Amino acid sequence: MEVTKGDKVFNLKTIQIQAKCSDMCSCELIDSNGKTIIESNDYSPNFLGGGDYISLDIDADTGEIKGWVNKKENIQDYINSREENLDEEDEEDEEEE
Repeated sequence: MEVTKGDKVFNLKTIQIQAKCSDMCSCELIDSNGKTIIESNDYSPNFLGGGDYISLDIDADTGEIKGWVNKKENIQDYINSREENLDEEDEEDEEEE
C-alpha cells in the first residue's frame, strides 16, 4: 500500500499493533449464526498475545493478520479454560446460597 508522509512516498507493508489491556481485554468468540460461544473480560487470550498484552501484525494490503495460522488448538484451550472458570464461578455462587 502506497502512503505519503509530507513529500515522501512509502510502501507500507505492516501495521503493528501492541496494546496493554491491564486485565481489561474483552474477547468474544461468535459462531456462524451470530451467537456467542464464549466471552471474557480479563486477560488477553494467548492466541492474541496473552496476559496484559495484545500483539498483532496486520498486512497493509490484505488487512489480514500476518503469521496467523490455524490457531484452533490455542483457541480450543482458551474455550476450555473459560468453561472451567465459569464452572468454578457457578460452584462458588451455589455455595454462597
